[in-house]
Amino acid sequence: MAENTKERILQAVFSFYRIPLFREISLSEIAEKVGITKAAIFKHFKNKEALNDALREKVYADISVVLCEMQEKYNNLQGDEALPLVIEFISEHQEYMNYILSTLEEVSEDSFVLQLKKYGITLLNNIYNDDGTIKDLGKYFQSVFISTTMFVFVVIRQNINEITCLGEDERSLKEFSHNLTRLICSGINGKDARISVLRLTEIDSICVKSLEGLKEIDRVLLAIAKVVSKSGFSKITIDKVAKELGMAKSSLYTWFANKNEMVKTLIQGEINQLYTIMAENMQKMQTSGERLYVMLQTVLAYLTNRPELLDVAKWLQMSDVELIDNSEKQNEIMDFFAKQEILTNLPDLGFGEMGNNLVKFSIGWFFALPVMLLIHGRTHNFSAQILQAAMKDMYFMVQFGVNNANKT
Repeated sequence: MAENTKERILQAVFSFYRIPLFREISLSEIAEKVGITKAAIFKHFKNKEALNDALREKVYADISVVLCEMQEKYNNLQGDEALPLVIEFISEHQEYMNYILSTLEEVSEDSFVLQLKKYGITLLNNIYNDDGTIKDLGKYFQSVFISTTMFVFVVIRQNINEITCLGEDERSLKEFSHNLTRLICSGINGKDARISVLRLTEIDSICVKSLEGLKEIDRVLLAIAKVVSKSGFSKITIDKVAKELGMAKSSLYTWFANKNEMVKTLIQGEINQLYTIMAENMQKMQTSGERLYVMLQTVLAYLTNRPELLDVAKWLQMSDVELIDNSEKQNEIMDFFAKQEILTNLPDLGFGEMGNNLVKFSIGWFFALPVMLLIHGRTHNFSAQILQAAMKDMYFMVQFGVNNANKT
């Protein structure tokens, strides 16, 4: 009976994370969900940290089972059936992913790997050394591409299912997992995908030069970034931001109604500025492939130039708050992707009528790749040159997939 109550407590916590959640859940909320008193929780967990340890333990234990099955597929030369196992798992357990990503101080693969090694998982031994350092940089960036692509499209699918009130269907999930695997392995095969080395270097220079003369980041946004860096987004408050600024919180309340509005308003200016620079850079390109490449490298260069913004990147990537206005520059970029038919060969991911928004979804993917690359880069102190080269590799992964990117 006690073990049953303990499991009910764990499941109650996970139930809060069926959507991204960037606030701390109180013990009172958990107790109410389970139907017990707050004091009863302490019969099973010494304190809240012990509860969080148990939650993480369950996540990693369940993931390790799937990764063992995945390794077995590879060992039996059934590689095409391996990746769908993970895609189906995170699709069916979105609350696990949301919990981990909402509670980790840094969103990167590395923290997962160090935990999974405790369970004897050897699947990633060709990428990481025993101490968690990187063994093969090329394979490391490939794994970042795979995990980012999986997560982005699983989240998109989840959001669409909620909007359209479609329940989970085993057949549609299997089709989705296999088609997403095809996208990861074979790419979008976009028009004019191949770009010469000389031209890639020229485009890189255009991206860097386009950032000259940028205005400074708003000081309130800088304060938010510092608080997020110190405490995580779930613990950010108007009080903490005001303290970081050395001003009264009442002053901030005259500008913003709450925390989300504050972040949304301030980050919107940065996003609009980025879209403007991106659109101007795309106008200088000659082919659809070049325009896709310059988009990726512009986002990378912009965030490299303003690393403070990465401290709110986790919230931006997971939040369901609509951040981007229908600005002229955004529409210009979306029109380009629609008219150039760059996504014509994208596998059918089963988005139904919502598939009409495929351009918007894909732009979200293209944004996520440089963001996650930079977050991983910060973990390992990668130089700007290494990140730029990795973004180049990811462009070819987008176009040709991880199976063919090195053949281009």
